Amino acid sequence: MKAREECQSSDGQGSVLTRTLTLISQLNHRHYYFIASVPMPEPASVLFVCLHGSAKSVIAAEYFRRLAAVQARVVRAGSAGITPDAEIPPGVVAGLRNDGFDVGDLRPAPLTSASVRDANLIVSFGCDVATASDWPAIDVPVVRWDDVPAVSDGYDVARTEIVRRVGLLLESLF
Repeated sequence: MKAREECQSSDGQGSVLTRTLTLISQLNHRHYYFIASVPMPEPASVLFVCLHGSAKSVIAAEYFRRLAAVQARVVRAGSAGITPDAEIPPGVVAGLRNDGFDVGDLRPAPLTSASVRDANLIVSFGCDVATASDWPAIDVPVVRWDDVPAVSDGYDVARTEIVRRVGLLLESLF
């Protein structure tokens, strides 16, 4: 099933970007999620959002940048939380450190109108970005990955699923 949305690009030139969201079903698990097929000029800017901005969104942003670099793609990736934690949990810091990322100095960021405005695409984990703010409607495509396992239930399982989806997302963007 495809939902197609045509909208004005933000370049002010009136050109039209075609954005296609493709619904992919995992029938064996009866879970549904969206993979975005959003042709974007480089650098693509993706904002990953989770409730506390300290686990899934951080893992996704770090791996999005790494996988893009492997493909020689220029991207921007950020992470944010609806109600951000004061710090990234030690288990996430340790897991990412074991994966070769240094996030020790990173602090969870709040979702802001500026971070939304700067994104070409928003990926949310278990939270509704559209209702999380008091600013006007979000005019950026939002992809929901609500069924990703909780990091608190096991870093490796959650990371593996996030990395799989981030890889598919990268393939669909370029």
